[in-house]
Amino acid sequence: MESAENQQASANPAAEQIEGETYRLQQPVSKPKVLTKKKVQQSSWLSILFGELPMESETTMFILVSVLDIVMTWYLISHSNRQVVEANPVAAFFLYRWGGNGLVGFKMFMVAVVCVLTQIIERFKPPLGLRVLQLGTTVVAFVVVYSFILALRMAP
Repeated sequence: MESAENQQASANPAAEQIEGETYRLQQPVSKPKVLTKKKVQQSSWLSILFGELPMESETTMFILVSVLDIVMTWYLISHSNRQVVEANPVAAFFLYRWGGNGLVGFKMFMVAVVCVLTQIIERFKPPLGLRVLQLGTTVVAFVVVYSFILALRMAP
């Protein structure tokens, strides 16, 4: 007949018997998952609008370069006697349909879309959102530099 200790050890898989003594093996205790305010803010879609944004300085730089693009585009179109046209066909549609307000509205809408999308990408894939925003800033900066060179060539 088995002793009470042996029955307890065989009934409990987390127990081990060494030299007639029964020892209980401690299983790792898992910590309960606690949602902190920071974790809730990171996962909330509202935190994109009202919380601290990642890439604030990069987003500001993108907006600044995009505003410079709008200013340079407007300057070139208004001072070129129709020698310079908007190269983007969608932006050209807005320009010729609604004038300067349409062009500015379209370009600012596109800037807002890029900013929101890169913030969302940064939330879920942190290095990718930053890289996309940096690429966008670089491309728009090249357009601004090219527009500036065109403006210098047009100057009397």
